[in-house]
Amino acid sequence: MDQDKSLADTIEKTLRYIDAHLDSNLNLSTLAEQSAYSPYHFHRVFYRIVGKTAANYIRERRLSKAAEELVSSDKRILEIAVAFGFSSQESFTRIFKKHYYLTPQRYRRSVRNIIQKRGNKHMNTNATHLPTGWMKAGHSVSSYEIGIDQNTRFKDKPSGCIKTTKSTPGSFGTMMQMFSSSKYNGKRLKLSAYIKSHEISGWAGIWMRVDGKDNEILSFDNMEQRPIVGTTDWQQVEIVLDVPYDSEAIAFGILLTGNGTVWGNQFHFEVVDRTVPTTNLAEDVQLPPEPVNLDFTL
Repeated sequence: MDQDKSLADTIEKTLRYIDAHLDSNLNLSTLAEQSAYSPYHFHRVFYRIVGKTAANYIRERRLSKAAEELVSSDKRILEIAVAFGFSSQESFTRIFKKHYYLTPQRYRRSVRNIIQKRGNKHMNTNATHLPTGWMKAGHSVSSYEIGIDQNTRFKDKPSGCIKTTKSTPGSFGTMMQMFSSSKYNGKRLKLSAYIKSHEISGWAGIWMRVDGKDNEILSFDNMEQRPIVGTTDWQQVEIVLDVPYDSEAIAFGILLTGNGTVWGNQFHFEVVDRTVPTTNLAEDVQLPPEPVNLDFTL
């Protein structure tokens, strides 16, 4: 047991070293030397604990950091690509699209639009200790600690966590992802997750948004009308939205407004049939079939 803990601590230190040197030349020999293991033994231990090779982990972390840079800075895409070890903008775009299902340019435009729709004037996406593929954003996001909580677990899995670090009226924090909608176009999609909360003074929930061309919002729900407040144990929550045929992207995540802590786990997407009602907050207004009161008598 002590040996397992020692190995886990060593790999945890290695992960921190990787995150601090993503713009450097990282290879198996360098990491093994940092951990005082032979390259062969380090490879076996790393794969056993992390579940992927060091090379794959480094590539995914570089993509995740590059995604953060795309949103939080105005650097050229080529500049970001080179900074994170990609040989060209073309190779970066190809690998980025394979991972996120969107081009870097489309990803930058779409995620910024999502944040700005919430009225955020202080965008910040600096992320540490975030799981691969996720990013943090929001209004006054420095007021929130956003990342992985290894201690609060659901079915023995670590949880995503958003926790207030200081009170900022009107602020919100979110941990989110975005991906291409092409697999779900023309279908009704349910997003479910398990949520736990502690002393939330505002409200929390999961959210999902479907975007069309030019970032037009086609459907959206953030659970504002059925919020999670106060302190609650793990509970399953759901969002159901239609994904129109002309959709281009889907964004989703977990959010917290005000003070407190919220945890999320077991996010799951499922296509459902039309008998399942949607939770869409952006439903089209129902227009009357005929004009009324044309002579102003009522």
